[in-house]
Amino acid sequence: MVLGLVVAVVLATKVAAAPSLEPGWIPVQRAASAVQVGRTDPSDTVLPSGIIDQSSVAGLVPQRLESATARAAARWTYLPGESAFNDRLDDLVVKAIAAHGAAQGLPVYQPAPSPSGAGLGDRGCLAGSSLRPAAKILADPALAPQGTGGAVVALVCDVVHASGHYFGERVRVVSGTPEAVIGDTTTVLYTDTSTGEIVDGADIVLAGAVDEVWGPVVGALRLAAGALWDVEILPPSDSARGAVETALLRAWVGADGSVKLPFDVPLEGREFDSLAGFDALFPALVTLPAEQGRRLFSPFGQTLLDTAAAGQPYAGPPDLPAAADRTNCGLVPCVAVTFDDGPGPNTPAVLDALAQADSSATFFVLGPAAERSPETLKRAYAEGHTIGTHTWSHAELTGLTDEKIVEEVERTQRAVAAITGQTPAYFRPPYGALSERVTGKLAELGLPAVLWDVDSADWQGPPAAVLVDNAVSPANQGSIILLHDIKAHTVEQVPAVLEGLRDRGFSLVTLDHLLGGTAPRPGSTVKSAR
Repeated sequence: MVLGLVVAVVLATKVAAAPSLEPGWIPVQRAASAVQVGRTDPSDTVLPSGIIDQSSVAGLVPQRLESATARAAARWTYLPGESAFNDRLDDLVVKAIAAHGAAQGLPVYQPAPSPSGAGLGDRGCLAGSSLRPAAKILADPALAPQGTGGAVVALVCDVVHASGHYFGERVRVVSGTPEAVIGDTTTVLYTDTSTGEIVDGADIVLAGAVDEVWGPVVGALRLAAGALWDVEILPPSDSARGAVETALLRAWVGADGSVKLPFDVPLEGREFDSLAGFDALFPALVTLPAEQGRRLFSPFGQTLLDTAAAGQPYAGPPDLPAAADRTNCGLVPCVAVTFDDGPGPNTPAVLDALAQADSSATFFVLGPAAERSPETLKRAYAEGHTIGTHTWSHAELTGLTDEKIVEEVERTQRAVAAITGQTPAYFRPPYGALSERVTGKLAELGLPAVLWDVDSADWQGPPAAVLVDNAVSPANQGSIILLHDIKAHTVEQVPAVLEGLRDRGFSLVTLDHLLGGTAPRPGSTVKSAR
């Protein structure tokens, strides 16, 4: 104890006698880095930088499916019309669901509707979802099936480029449970919509880009964390290399042409050991100067950077009527909504509702009605809806002579062809009344008889809620639904019917589309596509 006191006194004396620090001394000042580090906003309520709201891009065709049986859910968005880009998206969805099903021993996926109230009318990319932690994606009922009792697969998307003729979409596939993520892969597809060229995001990053950017990124992160000394920068570990590759896939361009690299979690490496403020930097956003960032990308990637930096307005494919857009009934459940006895004064309102819901339908028209409303019929045809015939006078064919049957059908066929320029390929008998003799005459006329498997019973004038339920609840994959566009009370409920069907996950397509683009055999009878 005495010895300790002596030592303490001696040390105190030496400290008191030590000379003061040199006047004006300041710590070593490190030069600012051209590579900047900031934090990304992790809030789900803020649209992340580099993400484009799909509703701001004209013509996109949002899609969504969900299957409890396949334990799968997917969101993606097509470009207008048919394209190789849309084919690639389909391929990603199909392979993701098939691989998960095979790994989990699940039945082969078949499109099927969900119960009413499923909320599947909200479709396409949920902005920012591809940047969420995998566990959060799997825990979100808007992105992944819940309560399935096992691992699920969720495909989510974000629009990441829409400038000039160029469009880009990021697709991320996550599988597992919120507690145990099994798989997590990201694919970014870019296309030049003027030429149809498609480039995978991984291919626009040049070989060696990770090694080129690693040193500047490490230096900037160390500086931002408060390091006042230099260290030897080692080659990136596998984990760090993967993080930089992911950041390059998710990169976007700033208004000044700089390249933004997002990092969700702290990078691993000895360069970051003992930096007390390092973990607090993340999620981090590393910004490379324009000149340095451009060197990381291929000529195609540099063009993407240039169009975005210049703020070029999007000039991709124009918006198209729903009937001309891509709908894959092998992926999503489809139904055909059909309207009889028009066109009439209420038919334009039906066409408006269909356009608003991005849906298409089939109209079985009467000859005199077509001649009274030629402009309405022309509009329906121009917007891609299928036009079929429904006789001239709405007579029950089973009570007519052979000659009268032919007259009823052919006269209406000629009237429609004179207005639209195309002879209808589908026929619906009034009241659904058929006999062997009638179908025989239809076979001679080259027409199938199209009936229905879902009757809204709107012709009985039921209450609005009953009418909507009649049309929505019994519908199944491939159903043909019967409505009448001459009835005002029906037309008033058309928006609710369309919304109810879309809520269950249905895509509403023309009869021609539902049946694969080929009319059934003449004289045959069709009630659904099943």
